[in-house]
Amino acid sequence: MKKRVKLCYAVLFAMELAVFIYIISGYTKEKTVVHIPYMDFIGTTIPDDRDGWYVDASFPLESSKIFDYTPEIPLKKGTYDITVRYETDSENNTCSVRASTKDFWGLRADTLHLSPKTQEMTFMIYLSEDVEDFRLETYFGGEGYMIVKGCTITETRAALRIRFTVALLLFLLLDMFLLAKQKGWFDKLSTQSLYRLAALSAVTFAVSYPLFSGYITSAIDLNYHLMRIDGVAEGLLAGQFPVRIQPNWMYGHGYPASLFYGDLLMYFMAMLRLIGFPVTFVFNVFMIICNFATSSVAYWCFKKIAKDETIGMLAAFLYVSAPYRITNLYIRGDVGETWGMVFLPLLVYGIYMVLSDTKTERYEKLWIPLVIGFSGVIQTHILSCVLYGSFVLLACVVNVKKIFGKGCFRTFLVLAKTVVYTTLLNAGFLFPCLTAMGKVGIGHATNEVVHMQTWGAHISQLFNLFYPGNGDSYMAPLGTYREMAYGIGFTLGGGLLLYVFAMLHGREHGKKVKGGIFFAFTLLALWMITLYFPWDWISEHIVFLRMVIANIQFATRFSTLATVFAAVTMVFALRYFKSVRNIKKLCAVIFAFGLIGCFYMVDNRIHLISGPRLMDTVSLGKSDYFCNVFAYPGTDLELLNSTKTAAGEYTKIVSYEKEYLTVSMEVENTSDFADWVEVPLLYNDWYRCEIGEQKGKAVYTEVSMGENNVVRAQIPAGYCGEVTIYFKEPLTWRLSELVSLFTLLGLAGVEIARRKVWQKS
Repeated sequence: MKKRVKLCYAVLFAMELAVFIYIISGYTKEKTVVHIPYMDFIGTTIPDDRDGWYVDASFPLESSKIFDYTPEIPLKKGTYDITVRYETDSENNTCSVRASTKDFWGLRADTLHLSPKTQEMTFMIYLSEDVEDFRLETYFGGEGYMIVKGCTITETRAALRIRFTVALLLFLLLDMFLLAKQKGWFDKLSTQSLYRLAALSAVTFAVSYPLFSGYITSAIDLNYHLMRIDGVAEGLLAGQFPVRIQPNWMYGHGYPASLFYGDLLMYFMAMLRLIGFPVTFVFNVFMIICNFATSSVAYWCFKKIAKDETIGMLAAFLYVSAPYRITNLYIRGDVGETWGMVFLPLLVYGIYMVLSDTKTERYEKLWIPLVIGFSGVIQTHILSCVLYGSFVLLACVVNVKKIFGKGCFRTFLVLAKTVVYTTLLNAGFLFPCLTAMGKVGIGHATNEVVHMQTWGAHISQLFNLFYPGNGDSYMAPLGTYREMAYGIGFTLGGGLLLYVFAMLHGREHGKKVKGGIFFAFTLLALWMITLYFPWDWISEHIVFLRMVIANIQFATRFSTLATVFAAVTMVFALRYFKSVRNIKKLCAVIFAFGLIGCFYMVDNRIHLISGPRLMDTVSLGKSDYFCNVFAYPGTDLELLNSTKTAAGEYTKIVSYEKEYLTVSMEVENTSDFADWVEVPLLYNDWYRCEIGEQKGKAVYTEVSMGENNVVRAQIPAGYCGEVTIYFKEPLTWRLSELVSLFTLLGLAGVEIARRKVWQKS
């Protein structure tokens, strides 16, 4: 047996070595680079004095709108960057690539929308077989003009990196399998554990199967979050860690999305993008992981509350497949809020256990789920943290005697640890966010009355069984026609009725039904969703809540809280009925209704809405959704242009180069007056302008806000030489990051040491 295991390890090692040598050898080969000048392009072409072929609406083009195209080029299979050089004043022009392939997946590439905001765009293509007739085609949309100046095809190492990653993952799985087999770990797995894993996998698949397609299901905020993933990737390439300003936004002007929107969980996806995996694959993997994490966390929390695995799994399924969560996942495309729902059950479980019984086993450790829950929500969707935290605070107010009453020091200590540890662990995000908010975060901060009540839901929308798989967010006076799903649905709504029956039955038989606070919180959250909650009155009369309401935007966001509270309410109802009778049939009926509602909504979505097969995000450009939120007032996004530089009367820009958020230029100011230059970067206080060294120290000049709020750097009188403008993170932010790091290491160290002491004893 041992000889067989050793032989398996030897063969596996030989395979690993051979594959890795093959992949590494690929890096020794010279990359293919093909430059195609505009003169080689074929089609309806008129030369222009700007070194390109010119076209406008007066040209007779084919019905396909094709303008010109490259000659056919032979290319080997692999990945390539296609750089197109052009000039246009319209948003309607595109380019695409074509080749004769045998396979459906032979050539994977996006149709590139040529933006007038820039004069050069690069996108990646994936070629899985050798071709002899590869060509790039440009299409004129019929408005304004377009000048095609040429293109460059550059082979990349992305294909090798993808193969290496896949091979590494497969070999790791094989190694783990052999190790587990050798150590006998499989024999130690109980049948119950396998059932549990199978159930969680089934629950995950039930809500994830649209993600196993070769495309991304279209959603309202999808572009925004796809840009965030690539923004983190490009921020890392720009030398930022953690990423604060995402370089790819606004066609290279940069945007501080990461300062206000936690990106911690996106770093893994960003690494996959840096390896070279297509956007579609990365995003779908990201959301499948999210669904499995939600299922697992919800199951663990609900099982602990119910003290029953079956009830815990059923409640987890109802939570994961809840209508509003499906809406967030596939219709709204709100990645942050969907990930925030992963951690919400931890908050519910933690606060319930803290406030219910101080004699609970390991009571002193209940701060752990609370800290993980709050930290997870802060790092994924900070607005949700405000919503969730308000209900945690309300629960503490309702149970104030248990916190500050006589003999309740243990409860107070657990809650105090939660606040302190959460703050310290997230200081690296919270401190920069709060300091930046005073400078940049002005998008929704308003002193005007916000009429959020207008966006409330009707009562008829709260408890549907068959929610549509599409829809939009319309104002309440327009009715419910073609609106997306709001509310908790028929099954969780039935759980509320079940809880009422449990209370009546308990009253009749002198038994107490726990969980009344969750029943009350569910009703409160449902009221807050509707147009009948007095949001407008609160906004008008309670000034300090006005900005909070403005940031919440939609009353229907409280559907998240109503969903989790309703799930926990059902847990308590089933927990009560289990104590008086067999509930297997009841659980089966509840599961059936939940499954029907979930499948109807998801099936409806995938059959009604198409989606893109995105390989890259370059065509998404600036992503118009709420891009002005974190920009200074008066910024006109339509006037931003990545090719535009400007200089004052006395200054000349001799040379210019821009890479991510760093601009290097040579300037001449031969006058006796200070002057300025402007570069295509959105202004923030954290840009620095370096103009050389003096006595071994860098010399800086003033950076201010220029026209349309771009970066303006002052050029001293008589200065001629190099100027470098770049983003530099403040020292105070770095210190806050160290606080988070040392807190994490300290808590982990203490827990490891405690476990070792416990094992020895």
